Amino acid sequence: MVDELTLDLEANDVPSGVATFKMDGEVIFNGNHTFNKNGKHTLEAVDKAGNTYITEFEITNIYYECDAGLEHPIYSSTYDSCPICESYKGLKVTDAADIYNSEKQRVKYENQKCRNSRIL
Repeated sequence: MVDELTLDLEANDVPSGVATFKMDGEVIFNGNHTFNKNGKHTLEAVDKAGNTYITEFEITNIYYECDAGLEHPIYSSTYDSCPICESYKGLKVTDAADIYNSEKQRVKYENQKCRNSRIL
């Protein structure tokens, strides 16, 4: 299960050197950068001679795992939060055992994208 990803991002230019290095418009420095959400990113490096180099990349393998104790399957997703729990936000839950009972509903849950898939 991947809940964050660290990438070593580096820009260098031997002839003139790097003047600026940006990710998504913000100045960054060479080294490790940790991501905790999926999404598209743009890297831009400008060398001291004024040449601009741009590359784009997308992170798609970060999963959010919900184990909120509401008796629903553990939900792994690329969403920022569990859609099952989101549907209950603002509601007062008095008996969490009746929200979702996989045994009563004969549900088997398995997420093929996760290394540590769970079957309930």
